[in-house]
Order: sequence, then structure tokens, then C-alpha cells
Amino acid sequence: MKETQSEINEFLIENHITDSEIEKITSEKLNYKDKILRCPRCQSGKLRIEKVEWTDTDEFDFPMLDGLMGKARYKDKVICNVCGYWLTDPNNEKGFSMWNTIKKLFKKN
Repeated sequence: MKETQSEINEFLIENHITDSEIEKITSEKLNYKDKILRCPRCQSGKLRIEKVEWTDTDEFDFPMLDGLMGKARYKDKVICNVCGYWLTDPNNEKGFSMWNTIKKLFKKN
């Protein structure tokens, strides 16, 4: 890994690329003209779309009634395959990680 980093640093020095230029390039959002759904974090179009049974409801509503009658409602869960960002999370599954719990504790204080 250090070898790769040193090769990248050598390339940047040889081509006279400064830290400010790198920051400018990486901070720009690309405006794609196609209609493909893209990740807002990394702009990748490589998304994993899964149909999941919708179970996270806050009140007594239709999904709950449908579940009691044996019918299930499905929604799309969309996750970026490149950076792991969750575009949609119908059942709020991503909120139960240890890291997110620790961040919430520090934000409250």
C-alpha cells in the first residue's frame, strides 16, 4: 500500500499537480446528462436494488393491515455498490450500526 501511495505522489510531483488542484477536482460534482440513477456521494451508476418487505411503519396503516391479511408490501432498497451509500432504506435498517449509535450520542451532548 505504501508503494502505491509513493507511486501516486511521484506522479503528482512529475505532473506538477498541487493539493489545491486535487481538492478542486475532487470537490466538483459531475453533471451527467443521462437519466441513470446515480449515487449522490460518488456519482456511480452501479447500484444494487433489492425488493424488501416493508415493515417499518410508525402508525396503524395499510402495510400493517396487509401484513395481517397475509399480503406483503414491497419497497426498493437501493445501495451503491462502489461506496456503500444507502440511497433508500424503507425499513431504516442502516441506522442500527454501532458507529451510528456512537455518533448520535456525541451529537446530543
